[in-house]
Amino acid sequence: MAGNKSTRYNRAAARRAVVVAAAAVLGLCVCTTVSAASTPAPAPALHLPHPFPRGYFEYTANPGDVINETVVVTNVGTARGTLLVYASDGATSPATGVVYAPRQQPFPDGPGGNGEYGAGAWIKVASSSVALDPGKDVSLPFTVAVPAPTHPGDWVGAVSAENTVGSSVGAGAVGLNVTDRTTIAVVVHVPGQVDTTSVRIGQPYVTVQPQRQLLNIPLEYDGDVLLKPVMHFRITDQAAHVLASFDGQYDTFMPHTTFTYAYLLVSRQLGPGDYQFEGTFGASRSPHPFSYRFRVGQAQVPAPKPSSGGGTLVAPWWLFPAVVLAPALLALLLVLLLLARKRCTHCHRWRRRLLTVVDTADVAGCAECGVLAAHRRRVRLCRDCYRDHVKRGATTAAGR
Repeated sequence: MAGNKSTRYNRAAARRAVVVAAAAVLGLCVCTTVSAASTPAPAPALHLPHPFPRGYFEYTANPGDVINETVVVTNVGTARGTLLVYASDGATSPATGVVYAPRQQPFPDGPGGNGEYGAGAWIKVASSSVALDPGKDVSLPFTVAVPAPTHPGDWVGAVSAENTVGSSVGAGAVGLNVTDRTTIAVVVHVPGQVDTTSVRIGQPYVTVQPQRQLLNIPLEYDGDVLLKPVMHFRITDQAAHVLASFDGQYDTFMPHTTFTYAYLLVSRQLGPGDYQFEGTFGASRSPHPFSYRFRVGQAQVPAPKPSSGGGTLVAPWWLFPAVVLAPALLALLLVLLLLARKRCTHCHRWRRRLLTVVDTADVAGCAECGVLAAHRRRVRLCRDCYRDHVKRGATTAAGR
């Protein structure tokens, strides 16, 4: 029954809702990236008829109350078509946050609602479909009837719209048929005494996906209102070394939520052995402590990631000749550098660069170099000797 606190929602159905919501997001992305190849089709959009503080329908109502409201349905597509309009339950995603059940199963636990206080069955839309031209809209009435009795707390449903025939996108051998879906939440706060703190964490366990290790944490929130709980935990080994930790806030939990949260161990994978898992979880003003020991077996350790080459690394064909010839090439380079050095005519020292004497007057002050220059012999001097010869030549000329 809708007011029975002990009822639990169908987790498999909620997971299906998550998949459909993800598919809708994927569909929007695909339409954006390949819109040039898409075929004309209608596409829905929903709008509030007047402002609400949080951007969705939100009311405070007592058991037995009936709320009359309208929603604006618009065709934002490129062709005339029929848009389906329906109500559905809210549910908590396994990744946390609220998602909404699909049209194929709008009320996961039947017409009486579900254990997560889904209010989809309370909502009656005046028409299940509307036909609109591109850019046109219509105001569609709907009612929210709060059953009597109903337990105090937050109840979440939604009004959704989607196109009847998906738009085809893509070309050639690859194509997608995309269904556009849009949703506005309907939240009803039933006043009364409520539980806002009841939480529980179950025994954690480790599972493995390809090259990934997941810590699975069973979470249960038995409160009656929407909550964004905080979680602080750390994982330590037998020597009390901290191997992993988390300190943050989850997205929204629906009332009376039970699911398993998968935490990806990124910074460090756990090897076989015993570990301690401890921390706090719950509302920020009243977190509940927890402490568990868990074991990781060899089966819970990911297999080593295969190398990108897929086998033995093969050296390129040119590597061996290059290694053999490298010493010979180095020796040849040294010889060439030595041969490039020349000896100064005057000081007989080896130098990389020498200056050739063109004017014999430059070496007139040196008897040896002057004789060589007079006999048309090449005189090549280092910078120091050339500077000294020019200076002595100038002194000799001045003395004459």
